[in-house]
Formats: sequence, C-alpha cells, structure tokens
Amino acid sequence: MESLKSYFYFTKSERFGILTLIFFIVLSMSAPSVSRLLLAGEPGFSEDLSPEIQDFINSLSDTNMKNDQIYGNRDSVYPYSATLQEFRGKNSQYPENQNIQNWNKQASTQQHVELNSVDSASFIKLNGIGPAFAHRILKYRERLGGFVSVNQLLEVYGFTPERLEGIRKNVSVNTSGIRKINLNQATFKEIMRHPYSSFEVAKSVCNFRTSYGKIEKAEDLRKAGVINDSTYFKMLPYFSVE
Repeated sequence: MESLKSYFYFTKSERFGILTLIFFIVLSMSAPSVSRLLLAGEPGFSEDLSPEIQDFINSLSDTNMKNDQIYGNRDSVYPYSATLQEFRGKNSQYPENQNIQNWNKQASTQQHVELNSVDSASFIKLNGIGPAFAHRILKYRERLGGFVSVNQLLEVYGFTPERLEGIRKNVSVNTSGIRKINLNQATFKEIMRHPYSSFEVAKSVCNFRTSYGKIEKAEDLRKAGVINDSTYFKMLPYFSVE
C-alpha cells in the first residue's frame, strides 16, 4: 500500500504546477462561452454577419456579370479586352474582327492562290495571312501530302471559319499532285505519320496485309472493319494500292 501511495505523492511545487495547468485548461475550454456572453449585449453582431457576407458576394457576382457583358466571356477562344478589340478592328491584319462582307469586297482585289503549289510569299499576299500562318499552312500541307479541299485550312492551328471566308474566293486546290500512301508498300511509320492516321490505324493496316496479302482496293479495309468509316473517308483521297 505504501508503495502504491508513493506513486501519487507530489511535492509542493509539483502540486502548484498541476493546479496551474488545470486552471488554464478550464479557462481555455470556457473561453468561447464567455465570449458569446460578452458579445450578446451587442445587438445584431452575430445575426447580421451572414447577410453582410452574402451581400458582399452578391455584389462581386454583379460586378463579374457586368464585366462579362462589357468585355465578353473571358474563357472564350479570343479573350481580348475592349481596348484590344477596338485596336484590332481598325487594323486589317486582324481580319477576325472585321465584317465578313467587307472581307469579300477586299478579296476581289487579292491574288488567286492554288494551295498545293504556291510558296509562303504567295500566301502572305492573301488578306489576313501573315508569315506565321503561311508557315503553318505549308507545314500542314507537307504532312497531309497536299490539300484536297479548301476547308482543310480549318485544320491549321488557329485558322478560324471567319478567316477562311475572307479568302475563300481567292484560293483553290489542284489534287493532281497529291502525295498518296501506297497501302501495299508504305511502312508502319509512313502510314502512322499522316495527320488523319494513328498508331492503331497503322497497326491494323499492316496486320491486315500481312494476313491477307495484297490489298486490291482501299475499300477492303473499311469492309473488313480495319478502319472506321470516319477515318476511311478522310484518308481515302490519300490512299493508293498501286
């Protein structure tokens, strides 16, 4: 019993420390209640706080809506400010901000361009086509093997329908020189490299000709389910079996 009692024996200084610790613990636990009692005498403090915050949030929402109405949706493809829109509207090198009818009038005075034969200097003479776009068009033409439709310009990065309408009357395509993919001789990499192709398309074509021999018609690939209809019709102008 004496040994057990010795575990609960504390010196005077230890007892003082324990009592002090208990005092602070009780004080910290009762602080929220004391604060509420002290603030209870101030009418509207807690009750009015939420409506004030909500009104502030509503005012921010109203401001954002007004800004969207003035400047447009900031998540749009062309997040221009009103000042920048006004500037671009006054400069012909940014035709995306001009009226399409005005573009058509300007297009009548532009040089005619055949997409598969001209160089970058000829592209730059078209309304709204600068050096950067000319470079992108030439690069994409090389990847395709040549354009088969004017509408393929929309596949060039950043090329918008409005920009295309501004030059449509002055561009054309001659498909006689299209570089085609020989389905019986092209390598896996050559098939996969085409913008309309993919790893799966190239693998399927190579497996098909390994299993069945020479491909007589490109349509055989579609009938056999090697290529889906969407990919087949896009790539058909670039297929050859000779």
